Amino acid sequence: MAGHIKVATPKLRKRLKRKVHIRLRVTGTSERPRLSVFRSSRYAYAQAIDDTTGRVLASASELDASLKDAVAGKPKKERARLVGKVIGEKLMGQASRRSCSTATVSSITVASRSSPTALVTRAWRSKETR
Repeated sequence: MAGHIKVATPKLRKRLKRKVHIRLRVTGTSERPRLSVFRSSRYAYAQAIDDTTGRVLASASELDASLKDAVAGKPKKERARLVGKVIGEKLMGQASRRSCSTATVSSITVASRSSPTALVTRAWRSKETR
């Protein structure tokens, strides 16, 4: 059967169905990357993705050497917040390296986990404009 993926568990099948549903509506560019967040029962991972070229612009997880000591012993929410802060800083560093005179705002498109069809846009101003 073409296009059929055999999935072992119903939980994984639901997750993949959600992922496909979101990916049909959300795409990322280099100016406005798509933020992919995965939170397992143990760790949190985040990637900023440029879908036009198929590249990962930045990534962060609790397993990174820079975060491993900072997240030790903290609750999951706080650890996920720190992962988000780190990926934001990485993207801001990239934005300042490739900055042009008109690009002062870098935005990320995020699909809310509670409402996958609702899109949330967050913008961070570059360090020069603060």
